Amino acid sequence: FIQVEVSFFSLWWSNQTADTRSKVLSLVSEGRLEFVGGGWVMHDEMVTTIDAMANQMTLGLQWLKQELGVRPRHAWQID
Repeated sequence: FIQVEVSFFSLWWSNQTADTRSKVLSLVSEGRLEFVGGGWVMHDEMVTTIDAMANQMTLGLQWLKQELGVRPRHAWQID
């Protein structure tokens, strides 16, 4: 399974028990759950600035590293 937008995952994560968090971290380490892209949101290239795109990517990547200790290896940009 993949997760793209970190903002939605972080909302879910903040309400989880230590046991659930541990199970999710196991799924990530086993490669059964993967974060792709790593942006806070999936930006729309037509209506944003390069600064906004860079800032939201930085925010999402920092959250993943600090909270889960991971950095995405793949990207997903459906727009």
